[in-house]
Amino acid sequence: MKKNTTSKPATQFVMVTPEAQVTNNEVQKAYQKIIEAAQQLLTKFEMVKYRTYVTVDNLKDEQNTNFICEFICHFWSINLINGRDGRYYIYINYDGNSIEKFGSNLTNLLLREAYRATNSEDGTIGCEYALKVMFVDHDVRSYYYRLCFEGDTKTATIAVVERPEAA
Repeated sequence: MKKNTTSKPATQFVMVTPEAQVTNNEVQKAYQKIIEAAQQLLTKFEMVKYRTYVTVDNLKDEQNTNFICEFICHFWSINLINGRDGRYYIYINYDGNSIEKFGSNLTNLLLREAYRATNSEDGTIGCEYALKVMFVDHDVRSYYYRLCFEGDTKTATIAVVERPEAA
């Protein structure tokens, strides 16, 4: 006799405690600081194509499961993600071809700002856990070019960082 071994499907919803929500808010603020730093770094370039970026608001996509928002440019993909445990995470992927072409200084500057943004200033446990730098070459440019080719959509917006006026 065969036993029925089917189990109930596990829910994908996670109860987020008030403490976890406070931490998620801190991660969201850190993500915003990282994006601002990335935009500032892009002002160094004269060519518009290197100052162009795409932001994706994944909350507007009904089929989205865990991505909250994304910042994609020629050099990096920076993602705010809701993990399976209900905590937010920031993933940074870099494009290896861009590092070969421009060197690693630009990415190093971004990573310094990312670590600074997620660092706890008062020594308490903060959102340091949330920063996930993917130290593997990622083809960011293909994704970036595809998003640029598709143009502005319900979820994606293309923008250009303006260069500061020369004194």
